[in-house]
Amino acid sequence: MTIELDRRLRIVERQLEQLLARDSGIVISNANVSATPTDAELDSAFGDATILYNGFIGLIDDAGAGTTVWLCAIVNNKWWYEQLTLAT
Repeated sequence: MTIELDRRLRIVERQLEQLLARDSGIVISNANVSATPTDAELDSAFGDATILYNGFIGLIDDAGAGTTVWLCAIVNNKWWYEQLTLAT
């Protein structure tokens, strides 16, 4: 029972974080992700796509290095992503 309660508490905490983030703008994560982020990596960086809201948008600055940036969005409870290109 404790494990289930702990899991639910983490879900509520993540939902609250996302509600606060929604009011303040786009969420930026410094997660270290693969060359193409996996569903699991995006869930780890922002939260489960089935729990976050439809239309969520976040950015991943891969490992905080400032060299690879991913635009990530949730549509229909699924992750979508695109690598961004540095303007020169």
